[in-house]
Amino acid sequence: MSNSTFIDFGQPMTGILAIYSISVIIFGSLGNILILLTISHKNYLLQHENGRSVDSSFTSSIDIIKGIICIKSCKRSELLLILLTYADFICLWIIVLRYAIHLSADQDIRAITLTGCLLHTYLSMVGSNLSVGLLGIFSVQRAIAIIWPMISKKLLTRKCLYICMLITLLIILTKHLPVFILLNIRQLTPDLYVCDINYNDDDNKTKFKYYYYIEFSTHIVLGYVILIISNISLFICLNIQKRNKISNVSIGNDSTTQKSNRIRYMNSARLVLALSFYQVISSIPFFVLVELPSVSGRQIIPSNKRWLAYYITTLLLFTNNSYNFFITVYVSQHFRKSTKLMLLHAWNSLKCKK
Repeated sequence: MSNSTFIDFGQPMTGILAIYSISVIIFGSLGNILILLTISHKNYLLQHENGRSVDSSFTSSIDIIKGIICIKSCKRSELLLILLTYADFICLWIIVLRYAIHLSADQDIRAITLTGCLLHTYLSMVGSNLSVGLLGIFSVQRAIAIIWPMISKKLLTRKCLYICMLITLLIILTKHLPVFILLNIRQLTPDLYVCDINYNDDDNKTKFKYYYYIEFSTHIVLGYVILIISNISLFICLNIQKRNKISNVSIGNDSTTQKSNRIRYMNSARLVLALSFYQVISSIPFFVLVELPSVSGRQIIPSNKRWLAYYITTLLLFTNNSYNFFITVYVSQHFRKSTKLMLLHAWNSLKCKK
């Protein structure tokens, strides 16, 4: 089966997009690995009384795995980073990789087999929904924790957070099950196959229309509305805290523990706000140029430029999955110190082995 593509942007633009997509995968994977290693190394040090004098052989593979998968000992901000990192890996190595291969080798891996078509589409939809869902949950939790701290302490417990994430995951997994009955390998020309719905079947077209509207309303409308509202609330609350000098610099008559907890809440809120903000900003071009015209039926881009706009906005959308590490290092001083300590420990370990 040939998978020749009907997309022809011209050599310069195709090459630029191919290089960009590969760069997103490389930098994103590097950043995500550093996030997991930093959190793992930090938890490893906390498990030892003399954290800074641990064995110079660095963290063993077993310790690294334990640190990555052990969520009980993680703070909520670290839990968010771990889960977001897993979602980012799905987006980078399933969605962005497809575009990289498509642009560089003129092969659509989704259209090779029916199984690949169904699984790749399903995992792509789940992965793209997970990032928004996780950021939405943590944004709301951080906003409530700052606005109504007593309510947050009593009701929004760690167990409640797990339940919310589990329910969100189940909804996302269930919502996209229709792709297994709606999609198929469709032949457009003797040499061109695509993974798409059967447009000759009116019943299938109607079902796909309902599925698309459900996806649009839950992911784009509901998900991003929650993100935007919670982000605005977080931004206002952080400014109020800063204006009243309740944050890092001065906390008046509070005890040392209260100061530490409040500073931790503020730093965590800033991190969630930064990650959510970049998620929303990177999604705007895709929403305006691709999603909105699809729903309204009013195209704002000439037909010969739509695929180019689709690829550019899609790659821009998933670029946010590649720079979470760099945002976290920039926003969080504590994470920045942990990363430096991890890299220093790794460097000392390498020198000892020589």
